[in-house]
Amino acid sequence: MHIIVEKALHDYMGSETMAVMQKIIQLIGLVNTMFSQFKLTVILSSLELWSDKNQISTNGNADDLLQRFLTWKQDYLILRPHDVTFLLIYRKQPKYVGATFPGTICNKSWDAGIAVYPGAITLEGFSVIIAQLLGLKIGLTYDDIHKCSCPSAMCIMNHEAV
Repeated sequence: MHIIVEKALHDYMGSETMAVMQKIIQLIGLVNTMFSQFKLTVILSSLELWSDKNQISTNGNADDLLQRFLTWKQDYLILRPHDVTFLLIYRKQPKYVGATFPGTICNKSWDAGIAVYPGAITLEGFSVIIAQLLGLKIGLTYDDIHKCSCPSAMCIMNHEAV
């Protein structure tokens, strides 16, 4: 995964580069642990911090932001090897938790997503949001809570997991 942290989230996580990097590494480690049940390994291939200013506007609704991000990604991430890119943003009271195009991880035109870190959530809770968005990306769907038969207490793709 290539992860980009926008300025507001960078500031929310403490504004110190090393501290933010450690939190993102911990975050991806949590996501990797959740995906181990699928025999998949999630690794952080690269990390970009927009510590001074955002490279694109992060305002607006999820779909518009995702389109802007995809356009930017096509122009600026051409030479960076990655399977999927996520832009992580912060909102104190978000109207959405993320956006992605389901089942398109193998399509370089659509291999991106937006994940929103809500103000009142832990890093562990945010890792579930990222895991669910990544799950959608690889073609998983949200669980029917009456039919979920995961070996763990909570299924990754359960709406109530966060």
